[in-house]
Amino acid sequence: MTPYDAIVVGARCPGAPTAMLPARRGYRVLLADRASFPNDTLPTHVIHPPGVAAPARWGLLDRVTATGCPPLRRYSFDFGPFTIAGTPHAHDGVSTAYAPRRTLLDKILVDGAAASGAEVRERFTVEDVLAEDGAVTGVRGHGAGGASVTERAMPVYEFTAQLATPAPPPAEVQRLLAAVSGDPEAMDAFAGVIAETLSPAEFFDPANIARILGLSMEGADT
Repeated sequence: MTPYDAIVVGARCPGAPTAMLPARRGYRVLLADRASFPNDTLPTHVIHPPGVAAPARWGLLDRVTATGCPPLRRYSFDFGPFTIAGTPHAHDGVSTAYAPRRTLLDKILVDGAAASGAEVRERFTVEDVLAEDGAVTGVRGHGAGGASVTERAMPVYEFTAQLATPAPPPAEVQRLLAAVSGDPEAMDAFAGVIAETLSPAEFFDPANIARILGLSMEGADT
């Protein structure tokens, strides 16, 4: 059998587009997942404007909005001592966020990959990733109740969920947030970065917050 150009393991938000885009260019792609769709999972839920811009580029955003998912045009971040609210900046012309149910979103993405030419195998469990001379060459797995089969490709991409318990902000972050709450100019600068990045990983990073405070304090000295 002719090997695939790529095998993607995991067909949810990261995997389905990864299979869809090369399939649209004519590559032979296998997209496999042990689940069948629609299928629910624990989500981070909100897709911010940069993320919404992606299905818009792919021609899939209309399918998301057709589910009845309401648009989110205003954010509110509660840091305890204070709350910052505002409207997200536009990204590629998109300034609206959505929080679609994963039973709907993942199905839309998987169907998009299939419509683009990717071979989708649902209820397919990958047992092992195969390698030769240090290079990945394929996967071994089985469908529901079926015998093991081997599929060859290079490269193989794996997208599987790993759940983690959210931790409170580190003490250094809490100290910096407290400093922001007592400095109106620093608070404005911090709000501006939040509106620009809308990334918890960025605005909960101590170095990033310290940089914001430093810029604000420099502005206050001039």
